[in-house]
Amino acid sequence: MPTPILKVEMFGLRDLLGRFAKADTRLTEEVRERGRDLGRRVVERLQATAPVKTGVLRQGIRYRTALTQHGIELRLTSQAKHTLFVIYPTRPHIIRPVKARVLHFFVDGREVFTRIVHHPGTKANPFVARVLNEIDLAAEAGRLSRRADVIFQA
Repeated sequence: MPTPILKVEMFGLRDLLGRFAKADTRLTEEVRERGRDLGRRVVERLQATAPVKTGVLRQGIRYRTALTQHGIELRLTSQAKHTLFVIYPTRPHIIRPVKARVLHFFVDGREVFTRIVHHPGTKANPFVARVLNEIDLAAEAGRLSRRADVIFQA
């Protein structure tokens, strides 16, 4: 076996690697907490600005955070089945009964039975886009990256 010409010993390498591991864990937890905080704030604003007829849409707004290889992902969801019909417009359309012979509903306190309804369509209510424009997500992302710099300097 050849004799080494140069031998390099690094004292404290384990300690240094341990500090990097701790900083990485602290950074991950900080990013998660900031993502959760942002999610809570976005959901509060969405719930405050969501249109209310029955309250189902407002109460069904949720968020979920997930760590990805690129950072944190914030997903907004709604459990209300009619959410997309509120956010996006609908064209005029005909409504016919599917599981019954007639449609049954109330208009101005009057009970109505009919075989067909000519629905006029609905206007869009882009309350989600308005809230996301109010909350500057780019600035929020910048705050997260500045915090990461502080953690790695510590």
